[in-house]
Amino acid sequence: MEKENPCLKHNCNACCNPVKLKEGFKDHKKDEFDKLPFKDRGGILIPKEERGPIKLESYDCTNLNKETGKCNDYENRPQICKDTKCRAFDTKDEKEQKEIIDDIKSQEFIICKR
Repeated sequence: MEKENPCLKHNCNACCNPVKLKEGFKDHKKDEFDKLPFKDRGGILIPKEERGPIKLESYDCTNLNKETGKCNDYENRPQICKDTKCRAFDTKDEKEQKEIIDDIKSQEFIICKR
């Protein structure tokens, strides 16, 4: 059973829609990547707010339910998904969680097609 977490409390699926991985992850971890339910969007995302050369590959997750924003196979989700946590997990204060999540949701990206 899913534990209540900040994502569910604040209706957030920003980490999963789209999935964002460091550029080169797919090539560097090919064996691991091939087992993931991710479909390449064919683009690189560059956060507008970052000053450094951060480039993220973008993917659609085939397990993401677009209507609910939840994982269709939460209990069996890949380890990379289990390990992904945002700063909202670092506090129990719901107002602070909401502020963190609102900040994450407001992030803008420059999209570069490959």
